[in-house]
Amino acid sequence: HMSTPIPFSYSKNLDCWVDNEEDIDVILKKSTILNLDINNDIISDISGFNSSVITYPDAQLVPGINGKAIHLVNNESSEVIVHKAMDIEYNDMFNNFTVSFWLRVPKVSASHLEQYGTNEYSIISSMKKYSLSIGSGWSVSLKGNNLIWTLKDSAGEVRQITFRDLSDKFNAYLANKWVFITITNDRLSSANLYINGVLMGSAEITGLGAIREDNNITLKLDRCNNNNQYVSIDKFRIFCKALNPKEIEKLYTSYYL
Repeated sequence: HMSTPIPFSYSKNLDCWVDNEEDIDVILKKSTILNLDINNDIISDISGFNSSVITYPDAQLVPGINGKAIHLVNNESSEVIVHKAMDIEYNDMFNNFTVSFWLRVPKVSASHLEQYGTNEYSIISSMKKYSLSIGSGWSVSLKGNNLIWTLKDSAGEVRQITFRDLSDKFNAYLANKWVFITITNDRLSSANLYINGVLMGSAEITGLGAIREDNNITLKLDRCNNNNQYVSIDKFRIFCKALNPKEIEKLYTSYYL
């Protein structure tokens, strides 16, 4: 019995060698390894890999981009957990991937910044906890009016992209309206953060070692100090490649068709 984690099943690795001459829609479909959808008020993975989804009682549904979206409030039972299918366990140093989702957050007021501006809390996380201090994986978090992408390897080495905006420009982007977030991770170069298809930040990630993430992806306001905080998340997807700008643009506009 092999105890070494296999990055992807062999069949999936072959799928990930998509022909870049192919139609972009085909590339997006072939490289999707997780795709959360809501049908008849049930959240499920429609990627074909059938990761299981556990929805806790206070994870609400609200109007989204097309259909309904996940709405999370700040309490313990407002949570969605995706237990990844065996075929998509990418525990390897060299696997590229992309995370995309629509996000809606409330406007950040000056008084909120004063009271909670230093409180960073995750909203989507695959961090595996080895001990209290060291986890490994990736997370999307909010801190004041910053949006933060974190990658952490199993030695505790961290790379982050922070979309900082301490002016109203951030609120113009993120306040109470849907924005499309895409984060690409090319292990041989950089992680890139796009908002509505536009590159907003990047971080060099070649120095990271193996990222052994958790088998679960958790959608939850974790370590948030503001009891009234909420976020809405829609169309959460993971791709087994670092999408290029043309693919991101196609993905972004596809939700409007």
